[in-house]
Amino acid sequence: MVSKKTYFLSACVFLVVAIPFESGLCAAGPFTGKPRQPATRPSEKQLDDARRVFNRLFKDVGLTQARKQRIEKLIADLSDDNWKVRENATRELSGVGIEAVSLISKAAESKDIEVALRAQDILKAVRARTECVGVDLNPAIDTLFAAREKELLPMLIKLLNHGKQNVRYAAGYGLRRITGQCFGYNSFDEPQKRAPAIQKWRQWWRKNEATFAFRATGAPTKPAGLLICDSITKTLTAVTFDGKVAWSRKFEHKLSCAIGLAGGNVVAGFQGVQKSVVEYDRTGKEVWCMNRADLFGGWLVDVHRLPNGNTLTAQSGHGGENAHVTEISRDGKTVWQLKLDQPCGAQRLPNGNTLISEYRKGKVIEVDYNGKVVWEKAGLNRPNDVTRLTNGNTLISEYGGRRVIEVNHGGKIVWQRVCPVSPSSARRLPDGTTVINNEREGAVIVGQDGKVIRQLLKHNGRHGKIRLVPAAVLKRKP
Repeated sequence: MVSKKTYFLSACVFLVVAIPFESGLCAAGPFTGKPRQPATRPSEKQLDDARRVFNRLFKDVGLTQARKQRIEKLIADLSDDNWKVRENATRELSGVGIEAVSLISKAAESKDIEVALRAQDILKAVRARTECVGVDLNPAIDTLFAAREKELLPMLIKLLNHGKQNVRYAAGYGLRRITGQCFGYNSFDEPQKRAPAIQKWRQWWRKNEATFAFRATGAPTKPAGLLICDSITKTLTAVTFDGKVAWSRKFEHKLSCAIGLAGGNVVAGFQGVQKSVVEYDRTGKEVWCMNRADLFGGWLVDVHRLPNGNTLTAQSGHGGENAHVTEISRDGKTVWQLKLDQPCGAQRLPNGNTLISEYRKGKVIEVDYNGKVVWEKAGLNRPNDVTRLTNGNTLISEYGGRRVIEVNHGGKIVWQRVCPVSPSSARRLPDGTTVINNEREGAVIVGQDGKVIRQLLKHNGRHGKIRLVPAAVLKRKP
């Protein structure tokens, strides 16, 4: 006979893969993002799969009174004298959504040992199953968008109040990509702060549901070439993947990094000057800048324009006050900042986390919005540039180790290329090859075997980032 204190539990964990999301804040300025779309209309199976993704997420939206009472009843059943009742309650609770975590957490602190143990394992099962619960969302959004299904909009609006931040992040970005609207929604805000923006979204949909029409489809923006920085010669060069120079521009000040935007504009980062970050339009005219010498007093090493219109920068201040990764709004306000020892590269990830290379500490970290480290690869020799690949792995330019490595989520090296001298930057190209920047070779494309396929640019590659850019950037004037 099995006593009440004997505890058996088997859990099933569902794993999924990562995809891109939006940034949580809304900034001034035009929105240029587009939903990614399949080349042809989705099949019925693809549509059914997309709908199932949403159905799985909806049970994590809020906690109705009836649902709360049911969960409380199941938690009470964990201490029932009947073993089958306890088992059934455990099984059902293991399948609840993230919104029930707070109630189960209280049970995990119960003085009844079996109740506490069951609740703790239930929490593990729920969190493991829902940890990346939103990662299917963007492909599902793209599928329903391609099919022009208007049901997509109210479903996304409903998910703005989801219990998991990365789902809210994806829903908000999906709405902004499709409609161009924002209403001040921030997926990182507390529920009471999100409420006004969500109410505006509901009002907007009630007003526009009858007349809403999807924007015309268009091919998703694809990388067509590269921007290559040479901080020694203060030169920025745009090249195609076959090595053709589209244009080149020499600046007055030391250039450390630059990115190209979908419309053809370029955002460049400079060191030791008042205008540390400058955006140029397609004709080369300055249209926006950051006059923040106090903020960029360190060694500006990276810059990115986020989907919300804000700008993410990394300053390597050698452990001083100016060593940090910062997100800045269009009007110059600091909306997020993390002080570090010596960051050399930063990337905002699809789930809202930020990937950062810590040069002095010899590691790459992924931090959440509160600065908590949720993933890291330590034991590196002065990592410089870093990027998260579409397959979930991380590509790292290990400056001190004179190599570029690709590591999986477990930190295992799955690919590497030893360089003749220290690499400053690397990016994975759409065809699976890798472009690497180093002082001896310049910018070169290498294959899976690490051998040079093509030299793109012979220059001083000791300092300077490489970034993928769309065709519009290649066609602009310097």
